[in-house]
Amino acid sequence: MEIGLLAALGTLACWTVGTFSFTEASQKAGAIAVNRVRLLLAALLLTLLNLLIGITPTNVAAWGWLAMSGLVGLTIGDHFAFSAYQLMGSSRTSLFATFAPAAALLFGFVLLGEQLNTIGLLGMAVSAAGLLVFLQQQRKEATIIPMPVVMKGSLYAFLGAVCQGAGLVLAKKGMEAGQIGPIQATAMRMIAATIAIYAIGLLRNVDLNAEMRQVMGIKSHRIPVLRGVLFGPVMGVSLSLLAALKLEVAVAQTLLSLLPLSVLGIASLRGKEQPGPAAWWGALLGLAGVMILVWRDQLQP
Repeated sequence: MEIGLLAALGTLACWTVGTFSFTEASQKAGAIAVNRVRLLLAALLLTLLNLLIGITPTNVAAWGWLAMSGLVGLTIGDHFAFSAYQLMGSSRTSLFATFAPAAALLFGFVLLGEQLNTIGLLGMAVSAAGLLVFLQQQRKEATIIPMPVVMKGSLYAFLGAVCQGAGLVLAKKGMEAGQIGPIQATAMRMIAATIAIYAIGLLRNVDLNAEMRQVMGIKSHRIPVLRGVLFGPVMGVSLSLLAALKLEVAVAQTLLSLLPLSVLGIASLRGKEQPGPAAWWGALLGLAGVMILVWRDQLQP
């Protein structure tokens, strides 16, 4: 129990560092460039890790589902999330992370046959209420960030969370199809996402060499990217898998859903972002919705 709790808290700490790191990098070097380089670095590190521990490729069915998972969750989803970081900053964007569990439940119902009861629908409604509170207050704070920018960033953050939830369901489908572990599945997702995002870059005639120099050739850009890769897709994902193994899934998911509160708290302490009362209320409502979702079966009469 203690190992699982420490792993969940470690995941929360790693993802908090990763959120600020990728926000800083996106605002300096651009969201698209950072996302592309980040995926490549994470794929290389995770592939090396799998080779060191002796894991070999798996069957075609698993590759198919995990490739779709990487495309939806990492290529498309993280593109939206990084664009939202660039527009709104880390604290506001992190609020939308609470929509990922709801999206996972919906896609899980379609692809995996997982059931969503009325309590689960109530949890989704509570999370949506948190978003409405946030957006309503932002109309009054338009002088800080213009409302059109907030609306665009909010749409991107919401789509990023939905893609994250869908990608998780597709990853589970792939692991079940191939009877493989989550570390190998994570590496396969990263490889597929990297191939997809670089193929898109080639089709759009992006100068990938110049992009790499832009992100990695400047120290102030390179350091937050490397920090984010280490703490996000490498250490953070590994610790989250350990937490899921050692704790009940509902407990682990609830602890990991504290990310918006962690980000908001650190943002306030750093003084670089000053989230208003609506941001806190939105985060708390979103977290309450997540807690209702993960315990929906126990709460159903």
